[in-house]
Amino acid sequence: MDGTMKKPMRVGIVGCGMISSHYAENLKGNLSGAADLVACSDLNLELARNLANEFGVGKACSTEELLEDPEIEIAINLTPAPLHFKVSNQILDAGKHLFTEKPLSLSMAEAKKLLEKAKARGLQVAGAADTFLGGGLQLCRRMVETGRIGDVVGAHAIVTVPMKNNRRYQEVFRGVVLDLTPYYIGALAFLFGPVKRVVGLAPLKYPQKVDSDSGDAFAVDLPSTASAVLEFDGGLTATMLCSHDTHGYYPSIELLGTEGRLKLNDANFYTGTVELRDGEGTTKIEPSDADGYVQSKRGLGVAEMAWALRRGKTPRSSGNYMLHVLEVQLAIYRAAEIGAKVEISSGLEKPSLWEEGELDELRS
Repeated sequence: MDGTMKKPMRVGIVGCGMISSHYAENLKGNLSGAADLVACSDLNLELARNLANEFGVGKACSTEELLEDPEIEIAINLTPAPLHFKVSNQILDAGKHLFTEKPLSLSMAEAKKLLEKAKARGLQVAGAADTFLGGGLQLCRRMVETGRIGDVVGAHAIVTVPMKNNRRYQEVFRGVVLDLTPYYIGALAFLFGPVKRVVGLAPLKYPQKVDSDSGDAFAVDLPSTASAVLEFDGGLTATMLCSHDTHGYYPSIELLGTEGRLKLNDANFYTGTVELRDGEGTTKIEPSDADGYVQSKRGLGVAEMAWALRRGKTPRSSGNYMLHVLEVQLAIYRAAEIGAKVEISSGLEKPSLWEEGELDELRS
């Protein structure tokens, strides 16, 4: 690393729903040293204008106008999951690097097409879940690699959100397995490398539900509770329970080692309390700037992508990383459907930790 300051890359947001403000706050604030948010677009132009006014973004416009702007180098796809493939295709066709919210797409065939198109056009793809770049999970990986809990022999993840009777969550977000598990699968892949195979159980316990807003009955096509066992290349196994039928938000990841137990921060966020339990008792640790990025909101993956592109590197939260996570997500349902193990074919190079001084270059 030469430490040379680089000009921030110009980026634009496509899709100005609720999550867009979480990106805009950081990209117009503490991450603006790497990525300069210059435009935002939405089918509802009023949403784009509101976002631009709130965060001082220079231009609110149509998606077509944003993608025609030659100054914009990275387009951030924050549209709903069913639109990811279509909008990401438009972004790549316009010659822009793509950062997309999870999932990369809703099928492996579509996801592979996006990566193939990007490669053919000399473009990069990156996206969420990028929370492994945060100080919390960075600290946890260093603790694992330095043997703080000895040899890790198993892991357990719980992913829940209280959306049992929310029709929009089922039909637009496609339920907890396709919506939230990327953060937790991604965290485990960051810690232990690629998943080798998946076993899953997902009975359709509630084939019909009643929407809490409208009171209308609706059919459920994907199970809203699923369990899985993930086997990693190194031989570690992790269990995962995923549900949006619960009455609360109770996500967690715990690692069990020969010398202790480590409870990770919530992988849905860049930081949070880490709990170590060993022979000396229980210690709660709050990650600091010395461990990595500990601010809230989103956008760290966009800034890291811009930083990497300026240096001719591949983003850590790369398209291949997203593809691997997606394959594992879909394999949970597939394994449950066929009643057998599902082999994971996508390779993954475990993303590297931040090196000294790198993170400072992203900040304003």
